[in-house]
Amino acid sequence: EVAGKGFIKLTSLFTDSATLTLISNTGPGKKNPVTSNIFDPTHALKFDMVGEDYSLGSILSRREDGRLKLGGYVQKNASEAALVYFDGVLSRGTDTLYPYLDSTHPLGGGFVGRYSDSTHIYFTSILGSSYTLEYGPTLTAEYLYQDAGYTDAQAQQYYQLRDSAAGQYDGPLAALSRQNLAMTLDTRSIFLRRRYIMLQYVHAEIKSVLNLTFRWTQNLDDHSRVLNSIVDWSLNDHLQLFALSSVNLGGEKTEFGSISRWGFMFGIEYSL
Repeated sequence: EVAGKGFIKLTSLFTDSATLTLISNTGPGKKNPVTSNIFDPTHALKFDMVGEDYSLGSILSRREDGRLKLGGYVQKNASEAALVYFDGVLSRGTDTLYPYLDSTHPLGGGFVGRYSDSTHIYFTSILGSSYTLEYGPTLTAEYLYQDAGYTDAQAQQYYQLRDSAAGQYDGPLAALSRQNLAMTLDTRSIFLRRRYIMLQYVHAEIKSVLNLTFRWTQNLDDHSRVLNSIVDWSLNDHLQLFALSSVNLGGEKTEFGSISRWGFMFGIEYSL
């Protein structure tokens, strides 16, 4: 939930199955530097309980800028092979950047954290289930909802402003254009819209050397979708090959179809 890496943690195990943890995120950390206007120290109280075939927990956090969040999760083993789970977060206000139209603005408008100081409670949740087949692979299905995501009207304004900024990328308004484009690429939200379905296939340790991951994400609001794959193959104890790919489908005014159609990355990792 927090971007930083500098933590102070104090954990109390007050029963065999329950723990209470105080967490203080004091700084952004050297491994993940962020600008001072984004990072805020955060303090949290976390409760976890583990049973014979279930686990659950909750976390209450407060940023020093006043943002309150309450999160929780529940996991239940439906059988030896099946797991069902739910994760949810309630947040007072949201960091999401929203588009606004302004006829006096050189690019027709911009993006602003309109509800960062709002007292409205925003809700993000994931309901999911996974099933592990006897021969190894795990199949997962998830439904995600975030009410801080864009409505149809906000999405239309988003694409209008993005097109306007792109048209001035090398023009006299280049600096302002690139500022707006940067915000369209990172609206400080998990996804752009509100409703998503995700399907995943994972097969790990095939013959102890090969790992496969395929993930399909469907935007239920604009009907765009993306297929991601990750393949890594251990040649020996020190050398590993990996390949990542994505295929994006959808129209020009959709989340996954409007940036790129496909991408591919191949690499070699060597460890001592």
